[in-house]
Amino acid sequence: MDKKEREIVTPFDQLTSSGNLRMMKLMIPYIAPESQRFLAVYIRFMELQNTIRFFEHFGNSLHTQNFGNHATSPMEIFQEIAPYMPSGFSETFDQFANMLSMMEMMQTFQNADTDPVESVKQMFSPEQQEMFDMYSSMFSQGMNQENEGDEKNE
Repeated sequence: MDKKEREIVTPFDQLTSSGNLRMMKLMIPYIAPESQRFLAVYIRFMELQNTIRFFEHFGNSLHTQNFGNHATSPMEIFQEIAPYMPSGFSETFDQFANMLSMMEMMQTFQNADTDPVESVKQMFSPEQQEMFDMYSSMFSQGMNQENEGDEKNE
């Protein structure tokens, strides 16, 4: 593991591995080599026992971090698990999230009977919508003047 990377403790790890077990994991390199294997297997065995106990007592009641509000889209899932991903994955995750967002927007435009420009405009704040309208009218006037100039030259 890279020195900059820290072990990521997921919510599932928190449920099945105590702080004592995590401390024991940290101690493995510092004990006698002939005892390392035993301690490592013991730690994993304890985690397995904790996992079995968890599911015996709670069934399959694992929930997302939103506590029961199951994520319905890949984007929601990725947003929920992002804090538990290694830092090296953040760039890749951001690119993937942007791609998913664009795909969802494209699908919205394809399914909508409305003008795509109006749909995009709805995502803006009221101030941004005013600015968008102002620039749109300026652009339209410029295009109209250019077209009129072309017609006179013909």
